[in-house]
Amino acid sequence: MKTVLKWNPYLNFEIAAQEQWLEEMAHDGLFFRSRLGYLTWFQPGKPAPFRRFRLEPVREGDPLSGPSPDMAELFWQAGWRYEGFYCQSLYYLFFTDDPEAPEPYTDPQSKALALEDLVGQFRREFWMSLAGMVFFLFYDLVLEPKVYSVSFTPLLLSLELLALFLLAAALLFKRRLWREARRTQRRLEDGDGAPPPPVRGLSAWKLALDGSTGVLILICLAMLIPQLIG
Repeated sequence: MKTVLKWNPYLNFEIAAQEQWLEEMAHDGLFFRSRLGYLTWFQPGKPAPFRRFRLEPVREGDPLSGPSPDMAELFWQAGWRYEGFYCQSLYYLFFTDDPEAPEPYTDPQSKALALEDLVGQFRREFWMSLAGMVFFLFYDLVLEPKVYSVSFTPLLLSLELLALFLLAAALLFKRRLWREARRTQRRLEDGDGAPPPPVRGLSAWKLALDGSTGVLILICLAMLIPQLIG
């Protein structure tokens, strides 16, 4: 069965932008099927001009099979159907083709509460990245020169410095994700339901940073292995 592959231009915390993007695809006759990172597969079909999507953050303790009965009932009574998981199981995806279907949540504070676990996940990712960078510095400055007596060639030193720079850039990027997600939550807590304007293309920058950092670290390790085992 034919599928269409699209790059998702928005980050996972940009809920309103993700919903709008899925709606644009459905209006053009492309319906979400699955995701791998930011690569998204769609099934072509008849355009659905009135289709709307809503993303509900998955909370800790939620069943792996889907939303809880209470959540499913809330959306069902409002005229929304459950589609499946979205963004690597960060969200439940609901949709409706009824232009008169009301919003499941009527107040911004409820949406802010639903974002709590998602904000916590971005916070943990930031602190894990910081811990990884501290370990990288400890390994480079202490273990390699003093314990393993590694000699740094100009090429190896340049690559290690570049990897450190990319690690710092990735750390700042994760901090921004955390802050932007928290800022969105605070806007909702203050009663402002209007979503902040999305920044298109940040997903590509995130993938490039993560990928290039991983490749550089592997190259550095490959160049160090002969000295470590020699």
